[in-house]
Amino acid sequence: MDQRELYERQIQKETNVVASPHLFGQREAALLDWIRYSMGNSLEKPENRIVELSVGDGQLSRALARAVPNAKIDCVDISPTRLEHCRQLAQSAGLDSRMRFLELNLDTEFDQVPRSNYDVVIAIDVLEHIFDPFHFLRHCCEILKSNGYLFLRVPNIAYIKRRGAILCGHLPITSSWFETPGSFQSWKERHGWDGGHLHFFTLSALRWLLAQEGFESLSWSDVGASGEKIRRLWPGMLFGNLAIFARKMSKRSNASAH
Repeated sequence: MDQRELYERQIQKETNVVASPHLFGQREAALLDWIRYSMGNSLEKPENRIVELSVGDGQLSRALARAVPNAKIDCVDISPTRLEHCRQLAQSAGLDSRMRFLELNLDTEFDQVPRSNYDVVIAIDVLEHIFDPFHFLRHCCEILKSNGYLFLRVPNIAYIKRRGAILCGHLPITSSWFETPGSFQSWKERHGWDGGHLHFFTLSALRWLLAQEGFESLSWSDVGASGEKIRRLWPGMLFGNLAIFARKMSKRSNASAH
């Protein structure tokens, strides 16, 4: 089974597929607030070109299209079923004129995404699924315009709960798809091993990786998590997820990073 078949199986076996173009979950609301707060007045530009990589059910992209009326948004996903579902919901919401839907495997077909084309790249819970993280982030840098922004989130393998699981001899779960604690059956039948996650990240490792591939880290967060002020006292240990707001560095700065 290849990647496309894995993610097609995930979506085709879902029982809670979004039915309304206006449904907006708590997760997406927190992500939207994070993006709007981080971008500030930059979202008021005459036109913002945004791409969301691995768009999922499309809730975040539709919310951005509503919140930023001058934005044009490209939605990329490996699953044709997901993309068709997103397209129908965007059409129902009257947003399809400002949204495009691109079926791409980001491991092998990322070079089909236009270069120097986007003001913002959004990659939420994607990097842990990618075969080559260096290649992926290099392409994210290449498709951004000068001083463009990256919003990235990955699970934190060093999160205290995951450290505790290892200490107790258990497998640390980094995917939200783990439905029944202590049971791996849903992985076999539906989601793949750990939801298809291939890589683990820590705060220091991700910071280094971003600098290597041309990004300046501007801020870190655990978007939507409770107790944010306490978590910030030790983010490498207390952030369950590492959400990064970063900016593409100039060529000169990028060269010095390498």
